[in-house]
Amino acid sequence: MFENLPSAADAAETYENGQFKKAQAESILVEQEIKRAIELGYKSVTLDRFLHSVVEKRLREKGYTIISGSQYNDDYTSISW
Repeated sequence: MFENLPSAADAAETYENGQFKKAQAESILVEQEIKRAIELGYKSVTLDRFLHSVVEKRLREKGYTIISGSQYNDDYTSISW
């Protein structure tokens, strides 16, 4: 019984690695969206989802304003500079 179940430590490590990869991929996407918005002359960009907490924290550290919410069951995040 439970022969193929990873240990709790292994499960936690796998989870953390997955979260890192998710945040890394999202940061690339967000960076592209911000650069595109700047090129088009906008002062903000709105995404149709919540940001990973690490990505949101890093953007705030760089001086971006982040507003997240949900309207009519649709999540959004607005990033402005």
